[in-house]
Amino acid sequence: LKKDVPKAPAAAPTSSSSSSSSSSSSSKNIGRTKARDIALKHAGLSASQVRDLEVELDKEGGKSHYDVDFEKGGYDYDYEIDAESGKILKSRKERD
Repeated sequence: LKKDVPKAPAAAPTSSSSSSSSSSSSSKNIGRTKARDIALKHAGLSASQVRDLEVELDKEGGKSHYDVDFEKGGYDYDYEIDAESGKILKSRKERD
């Protein structure tokens, strides 16, 4: 057990370095969760406050972006989030 305990912290840096490989992958793509969080933060809402939340990766003209859509209080929210930078490319709030 004592050997396992030191291995667990040693495994954590290894997983961090895996994360860091993932993060180099994620530096190319922020991921669905991050895209969702960016849109929700911009709208001033949390995932538990909205309904019909959808996040889809889309490509147009060789550039990837996430389409994030959800509803809250009679409004439809639509976002396009750059899949690499996390920048909001488009946002729209319309009465349902």
